[in-house]
Amino acid sequence: MHRRCSATIISETLLVTSGACAQDQNPISKFGDGEWRIIAGTDDRFLDAPAASVPSNRVAAVKISKCANFASILLSEPLTMGESVGPILLSNSPIHDTTTVVTYNTTDPAADPLVILTPAPDEECELLFPGYSKRGLLCTLPVSKQSVTADYLGGNPIIGFVQQGDVAQPVLFGVTGFYYSTIAEAQAAQANDPSAYRYNPLVAQQVGKLATLGGLDPQKIATPATPI
Repeated sequence: MHRRCSATIISETLLVTSGACAQDQNPISKFGDGEWRIIAGTDDRFLDAPAASVPSNRVAAVKISKCANFASILLSEPLTMGESVGPILLSNSPIHDTTTVVTYNTTDPAADPLVILTPAPDEECELLFPGYSKRGLLCTLPVSKQSVTADYLGGNPIIGFVQQGDVAQPVLFGVTGFYYSTIAEAQAAQANDPSAYRYNPLVAQQVGKLATLGGLDPQKIATPATPI
């Protein structure tokens, strides 16, 4: 069993990730042969080859939106929820320039586990990838110690907060997506480009489809609350 990339829990049987994570044409030599299974409950973000004794759940179906680079994963059996395993609410709201969102640090196990993502100027993003916003993508600036080669599949959660009464509620805005680089080798994930912008799929346009796939009430898995 080999770690491919992360997915985010929406319900006991429904998860989301990037479309690139869920596509089958990536080299088996890199990710390992065998059945797809989901592992939940470990706090090791750099777990490469989990032991056979680690509990896992079989994948029943994967739905991919290639246009948005977004994937929904349906499990054959429900996850066991607990203190360290649980769902996150989806955000129906757009991300503004003042919205603070974070994702996982995927390059340095010793560093802070989260990095801040900053929206890039729209005109620059549009020049690199025309029509990106119509695909439901968020374009973000490079992060510190960015590694295209280590994290080119994406799929990590993009998390922000909304105000729910007196409490700041964490919500999922999207998942990390693909890098766009003017360096050919970096575009093929064969070299790093610390200046590459990233185009990340947002969940706001996917709420209805996710609710249908998971047999869920869209009003219970998403919130229109304004981001903090």
